[in-house]
Amino acid sequence: MAGVRRAPLTTWQFCVWTICVTLGFACWLFLDPVWTFLSFLLLGAASWVLISRKEWLTPVPRKQAIWIFLGIGALFLAILGQKLWWPGLQERGSGFEKWVRNPAIVIPLWAFIVGLKFLLWKRCRAAACVQT
Repeated sequence: MAGVRRAPLTTWQFCVWTICVTLGFACWLFLDPVWTFLSFLLLGAASWVLISRKEWLTPVPRKQAIWIFLGIGALFLAILGQKLWWPGLQERGSGFEKWVRNPAIVIPLWAFIVGLKFLLWKRCRAAACVQT
């Protein structure tokens, strides 16, 4: 889809995206590790918000759809394989999990991601104003 030009981000898309990302990082930081899936759900929802109406209505090419389903299948197998073939992985990963949930890691990562998206949004708004 190299020829498809993305529509500029609207203000509501940027605001909803920022809220979803902020809530996702807050869940990642403050909630029990059992609720980590909620943070990933919110971060995934943030990506869906960025899709414009035109992109929603454009059919996905067959080749791209095959790669999407293969990627989802590989992710599913990796998650299932982690539980089945590496049952001790959860005990060994507790130190890494504490490190990843450290506020000194999470807050700068959140600020970096939101800052980059803010710069992209401002640049898209400026480009859209020049075109009209």
